[in-house]
Formats: sequence, structure tokens, C-alpha cells
Amino acid sequence: MSSESVYTLRIDLSEIVAAIKADVLGELRADTQADGWPAHMNAATASRYLDLSKAALYKLVQQHRIPHSSEGPGCRLSFARRDLDAWIAEQRHEARP
Repeated sequence: MSSESVYTLRIDLSEIVAAIKADVLGELRADTQADGWPAHMNAATASRYLDLSKAALYKLVQQHRIPHSSEGPGCRLSFARRDLDAWIAEQRHEARP
């Protein structure tokens, strides 16, 4: 292998690394909305987003009254912002005249 081909390989790898870095950074930026709330949240962030105590959030999860995902019983909870926004909209009641 000549030194010229090794140099070309290093240039190609650095271009690939730069492209991957740009993709990852773009996805990270897309995961955070303009108002600072992420598209996916853990329980602590979701409770702040919903203005609920963590205990109230866990109670809703236990009762299967709020959209969430988990890898299994007792595992970490995850909340998608779009699902929480839809859930909030469903909880609204029309004002009485």
C-alpha cells in the first residue's frame, strides 16, 4: 500500500466522521423543541413539563392513564412529548356557560 493511498483513506474517513457528526448534531437539535422541551423525556422531566409531582405522574402511569413506554416492570419510564401533548388536549373540558 503506498503512502498516497493511506493518505486518501484518512481523508475519506475524516469526511465520513464529519458527516456523521453533522447528522448526530442535527438529530440532537431536532429532539429539542424551540421552547426547550425535548421530544422524549424521562419521568423527572415529564413531571416538570406537566407540572405534576413525580408521585402523581407515577400514579397515572400505574393506573395506565397516561401514555408512556418502559422496557419492563420496574424499568425506566420514557414519555414522548407529542403523546403528552395529545394527552393534555384530551384532558381539557369545555367551560360551562
